[in-house]
Amino acid sequence: MAKQPKRFVADFYKDMIGCCPEQLSANIRRNLERVDQVANECSKDLLLGEELVKQLDCQPTRRAYIRAVCPYVEGQLLILRVMPYLCPPLLARIPEKYGKLFAENMMDVPDRTRIKDLIKGTLYGVRAVCQLPASSKIMGERGAQQLLVAFGVRDGLMHPKSPEAMMVSDEQLESARQGVCWIAEKTVEIMPQLAAAARSVVPDSEPQ
Repeated sequence: MAKQPKRFVADFYKDMIGCCPEQLSANIRRNLERVDQVANECSKDLLLGEELVKQLDCQPTRRAYIRAVCPYVEGQLLILRVMPYLCPPLLARIPEKYGKLFAENMMDVPDRTRIKDLIKGTLYGVRAVCQLPASSKIMGERGAQQLLVAFGVRDGLMHPKSPEAMMVSDEQLESARQGVCWIAEKTVEIMPQLAAAARSVVPDSEPQ
């Protein structure tokens, strides 16, 4: 029987925190550096795809870029959902309706979860963790809509039904780029807030 891989959260506890979650405050800077490494790995295929399009803009390179966009986005969302686990008291702040997205096995997304729900639930959940208001119109923002377009294009590429479905237009390529910028901005915006939220519930020590 094949050995089961460690759960992602378990790896974070062992490698980043140690034996007890209370060590988070003292180690938070090191923890965030590790998260940056995860983010960098998520970015490599995306950056390669972008470079390929710049060097030779054709349908195969456009398809490679679109296919790289979606794992990058899902990786960014995964990082955001992992962060509250680094300081477990923060988990109590996640609204119940988004709880399944922050399940213990962070690598699994509940069955039939649409990407729209995954993006919305993750952003609403982490903003709740930080005790920040979340606009009910967040998925109506242009960047969010462009990101959904990119996922639709990716789905067409992964399950082609016609030659036309394999063609990535200028508009679709630009939608993907704008969607990537939008999710990156959301991630950069919330990460310092998550670190501050962690410090607020473990106030007795400072990062080393």
